[in-house]
Amino acid sequence: MNKKWLLIMSVVLAVMLAAMICVCAIIWWSPEQEPPVTGESTTHTPTVQTTVPTQTTVPPTTQEPTQPPTEPPLPAYYNPFTGVRQDTPFTARPFLISINNNKRAMPFCGLGDADIVFEMLVNARSTRCLALVTDVHEIERIGAIRSLRYNFIDIAQAYDGIVVYASASDQVLADMRAAGVDNLNALSSKNGGAFYREQGRLESGYPREHTLFTIPGLMAQYAENCGYSTTTQEQMDYGFHFVQDATPADGETANTIAMSFFTGNKQTIMKYNPVTGRYQMHQYGADQIDGNSGRPLDFRNVFTLFAVNEDIGQYHVAQLLGSGDGYYACGGKIIPIKWYHEAEDVPFTFTLTDGTPLEQSIGNSYVGIIPTGSAFSYSD
Repeated sequence: MNKKWLLIMSVVLAVMLAAMICVCAIIWWSPEQEPPVTGESTTHTPTVQTTVPTQTTVPPTTQEPTQPPTEPPLPAYYNPFTGVRQDTPFTARPFLISINNNKRAMPFCGLGDADIVFEMLVNARSTRCLALVTDVHEIERIGAIRSLRYNFIDIAQAYDGIVVYASASDQVLADMRAAGVDNLNALSSKNGGAFYREQGRLESGYPREHTLFTIPGLMAQYAENCGYSTTTQEQMDYGFHFVQDATPADGETANTIAMSFFTGNKQTIMKYNPVTGRYQMHQYGADQIDGNSGRPLDFRNVFTLFAVNEDIGQYHVAQLLGSGDGYYACGGKIIPIKWYHEAEDVPFTFTLTDGTPLEQSIGNSYVGIIPTGSAFSYSD
């Protein structure tokens, strides 16, 4: 080859070599790669590519906060002797019925429907009950009814009730008239058939004094015929404070409560049934039942009140004006309490020993008024 062609070939090769060097440089300095580190370190924020998958955007569903369903508010009205709720204002005036508590008069009839059953010493060796009843039109019969006693007048005054009885001594009747207590004598010839002798008892050998009963609806009609109001003008406060469950949290265990009314043999025992949550009445060696329903005679609340007793003529009479000690039991637990009756025409009130108002469970109550110093005990 001549020198001219050698020169041309050299130029071409030089151009091709330069092109190859440029391509390699471009590849080496591509943004996909970090440059080599030389000399001092340099802060560098790499470019990060994020791949977002294609999707359909759904707006979030708005939900209300989850809340438990609310119950409708309870009615504002209730029976002031039991705490049982009512749909309308409670304006019934109570009847207080003298009930025979002689062993030969058992079973009681209708006491399972009473709001409160009081028991107290009335004679040397016997007690009698006083049944406070308001829902008279729902009870089949109540009895057996016996004569009036002094303390029944006291309790009728305290609750502005109509006292019901089968006659009484002249001194007791005079005391009742002086107190101005509305009253129904079951032996009155003008009772309109509200009271009757139960033929079945007479035929089966019951003594006659254990056979007198009342039909409560007719008894209320008899009261109206006598000119007595059977309602009040407004819902009254009778001194009770009810809650759903007033079992004393710090009370002592009291599955059995024994009350003695004197030094003789009369004792009332209350036995707690954890299945029903109620105390069943036991006396004369047997569990007591309601002769109307055949069910146990039992109570949600049990009160024991200690009161000084004195003799007035042939009767034992508890001094119920003033205050005294006592016990309250519910749910198998018992606590000491105080009772107060500050005037004849005001209700009894109850407090804890520190003066805090006592709360009772919704339901019926038994109130045993026993002489101060009588035997009283409770146990597991």
